[in-house]
Amino acid sequence: MGRVKSLSNSGSFVLRKDNQNAKGEYQVYIQYSLDRKIAKDKTDVWVKEKEWNDKAQKVRATHPQSVRLNKMLDKKKNDIDALILDFPSEKRLTIDVLRSMVRGEYNANEEKNQDFVQLAIDNLESLYKTEKIGISVRDNGLNGLKLFRTFLLEELGEDSISIADMTEDIIDSYIIWRKSKRNNINATINKSLTPLMKAAKLAARKG
Repeated sequence: MGRVKSLSNSGSFVLRKDNQNAKGEYQVYIQYSLDRKIAKDKTDVWVKEKEWNDKAQKVRATHPQSVRLNKMLDKKKNDIDALILDFPSEKRLTIDVLRSMVRGEYNANEEKNQDFVQLAIDNLESLYKTEKIGISVRDNGLNGLKLFRTFLLEELGEDSISIADMTEDIIDSYIIWRKSKRNNINATINKSLTPLMKAAKLAARKG
């Protein structure tokens, strides 16, 4: 079971009154709160204000389709709750991950199968574009990642590795490889590890 203690409350439904359709109905939204930040998404349920019971969080029985609509709301909330409960306990649930869950975009397997090296490259480019690192740091980091791909190809038979398969053993093997195959000193190796460590932290934050 994942870490959900930082959730300030379970999901709730809100009748958004800022958008009314031609029938005089308003759309119901679902929202969760995490660290004082909101994750929300629209549902396919539209009702008039008098047909919505805000306290009970459901469509009133006076609506001719109340049973069907309430089942739709229950399913959406239950699906999101299941994702939260199944979230890995060793990882931190972030607002970005929660928002992807609420919007129905979260795919745990897809995220785990993302190429770790590409994540590290994208992170370097992002840091450079936001002027958090200079061009020399970026270029050195990119060159180091190219060398890491070479290591993966020589040792594992392919030049990419998924986030799920990226372990401390891989890093240890890479250090040994740099020393034995490239005759690099510790200072050089440590600098080359920085983009990998930052990517690992990013992957952990994303969940």
